[in-house]
Amino acid sequence: MTELPSGWKLAPLAEVTSVILGQSPPGSSYNTIGEGIPFFQGKSEFGELHPSVRQWTTSGTKFAESGDVLVSVRAPVGPTNVADQRCAIGRGLAALRAGPEVDPAYLLWAMRATAPTLASKATGTTFSAVTGAVLKAHAIPVAPLDEQQRIVATLEDHLSRLDAATSSITHARTLSAFFRRSLANDVSAGWAVTPELRGQLDAEGRPLLGPGWSWKSVEEITGGVKSNVTIGPFGSNLKVADYCESGTPLVFVRNIRSKEFLPPGQPHISKEKAATLTGHQAVKGDVLVTKMGDPPGDSAVYPLDEPAVITSDCLRLRPTGDFLPEYLGIAIESGLVRSQILAITSGVAQKKVSLARFRRGVLIPCPAFSMQVEMADRFNSAIDATQRSINGARHLDRVDALRLGLLDAAFNGELGVREVGSADV
Repeated sequence: MTELPSGWKLAPLAEVTSVILGQSPPGSSYNTIGEGIPFFQGKSEFGELHPSVRQWTTSGTKFAESGDVLVSVRAPVGPTNVADQRCAIGRGLAALRAGPEVDPAYLLWAMRATAPTLASKATGTTFSAVTGAVLKAHAIPVAPLDEQQRIVATLEDHLSRLDAATSSITHARTLSAFFRRSLANDVSAGWAVTPELRGQLDAEGRPLLGPGWSWKSVEEITGGVKSNVTIGPFGSNLKVADYCESGTPLVFVRNIRSKEFLPPGQPHISKEKAATLTGHQAVKGDVLVTKMGDPPGDSAVYPLDEPAVITSDCLRLRPTGDFLPEYLGIAIESGLVRSQILAITSGVAQKKVSLARFRRGVLIPCPAFSMQVEMADRFNSAIDATQRSINGARHLDRVDALRLGLLDAAFNGELGVREVGSADV
């Protein structure tokens, strides 16, 4: 950090905030039905600004108040959110309550600007963490109060432009997802049901398929082996408390939708824990399907040499050698299969497909293996060309770099010198 402007100081958190270290209440007090007080354990519950409530506790011991800055102090160290209600916090979090010298909004941005420094002080082999003493000694640059408020206003103005750029890129990727589904429908349904057969049904009431095509059940595709179709573990078999920074990666619905399985900060579980969950393992070539969402039915082929463990809202199919995983992923996203998945979906707040319904209620149109290969090649060529166009236009990492540069400038007293405009993004 460069020399601070006149009137600023570098102050440890213990001097300018109240630091509340989290403590986990008894596991028997946790619930998901809203009894007690919202309970947050770590970064996995964080959103852009506020955390999402997933569980409550009737025996909270350490509390954050609305407006407190929540800091992740273990696996990973440094991410922040703001409490938007009174809540209990577990040992993966600490709460910072701004004192009279610090504007609460300024405190949030100061912590985000200095997060890499805090993370560099982490220790641990199983997972990284910082102690309460290290957190309390962590120093942030403190400007005069009127300057803090100017910095927050200027920061939020500039960051809103970067957020707009991020939204633009995300929108382009959303359009890419729609294109993917449309193309999947063209490649699979368009070849399976020729124009002259469109609207015709077979004896079972299913769309009539062309020569060389047949409907295959999930059981046929997986060789009749029950364990080749499964979902992730439920309840106490896999808890947020099991998450760590390294070991065996976990697969979530978001990974299947994004087709990205090891993004930065992806939660893992220990190899020892993974050894108890081998029935929920994903290996290279498995077909993964989302069993929840609006609608469910997104798919991806697990691409990594390193095995993973799927979580509870994911389905895993392990096909026999007669079926190409890449083709099955395309077919599942086509209208011919998605309509079947929609028909067996239940739920109002969260739309879900049960494992039993998926096993007995979904049929996939399949041609000969050589045709599966040809269709997958054509599909992937078109997707690759589209993705290159999107990635070549504007990169999210470019926006993230600008965001970090802006924070660095703000808390070195240089915000008035370094301006960020739309041309930079």
